Amino acid sequence: MSDNVIDLRKCRPIDPIRRKGDLVRITEEELCHGELYLEGLTGIVTEVLQRLAEDTDAPGQAAVFAVAVPDSEESWDMVELCLDQVQRILGPAADDIRGYEHVTSLV
Repeated sequence: MSDNVIDLRKCRPIDPIRRKGDLVRITEEELCHGELYLEGLTGIVTEVLQRLAEDTDAPGQAAVFAVAVPDSEESWDMVELCLDQVQRILGPAADDIRGYEHVTSLV
């Protein structure tokens, strides 16, 4: 990688607030959407529907959000999930899912 290029993935701090575009893995056991079992699937947050109030431990945190989950290679299902039903995917795991090359491989 060129000396005059900064990889934002390495220098941008991780924001604790879930936002549109975040990758998440569904952790809720036995959660279904029609015939699709959601537990363990990965999706992308497409819309924040409700945020936690200012008087909570995490004001502004997404409490309810829409997640697009692939149900086949050609279609996506939209599901509404709560904060405690998912884990956000960060770091190299998120880069792999998004298809980014590892920085060391660009040198």
